[in-house]
Amino acid sequence: MQSPALARRRTRTGVDVRLTRRAVMEASVLGVASAAIAVVLSGADPLKAAGLAAAVAVFALISALLHELAHLWAATRRGLRVLRLDVTGALSGGLTREASACPRTEAAVCLAGPFATLALVGTSVIAFLALRDGPALGRGLAQAMFILNVAALAGTLPFVPGSDVSRAWAAWRSDARTAPPGAA
Repeated sequence: MQSPALARRRTRTGVDVRLTRRAVMEASVLGVASAAIAVVLSGADPLKAAGLAAAVAVFALISALLHELAHLWAATRRGLRVLRLDVTGALSGGLTREASACPRTEAAVCLAGPFATLALVGTSVIAFLALRDGPALGRGLAQAMFILNVAALAGTLPFVPGSDVSRAWAAWRSDARTAPPGAA
């Protein structure tokens, strides 16, 4: 059963964007867990840790949205019709779109999200390095975002059934099997 949409918006291009209650709840749990860790490990002020919890929750949702927006961008750039973008969890989402007849296009669309997540991992490392002498909660937020995005990236790896990379690999292999001899 699908979680009901907490927020829904139709874009100018006709794509229905949905944020589910489950996504907000998962992000909130991740935020509270991050705040609790910050209080226990660094002795952070609980009031400031509450701000960290809210920031982690918001950034987790933004990360999931950016991952799905990368798929949306790649699909529309390749001329595919996209009907709906869902953020269904703090680290999950999906795109309802037409399938491509070209396996390489299918692979490119599948890989767009993991590349966006990889960029978010790099951004969180840069933020942590920039804040290494800054406030403890800023470093904590950068660390939490690094951990969340690495976890999201791990979920896209080829050994995870149905992951973005495994679907891209399957599409790429089907193209290699159907290509005429000598085609690159």
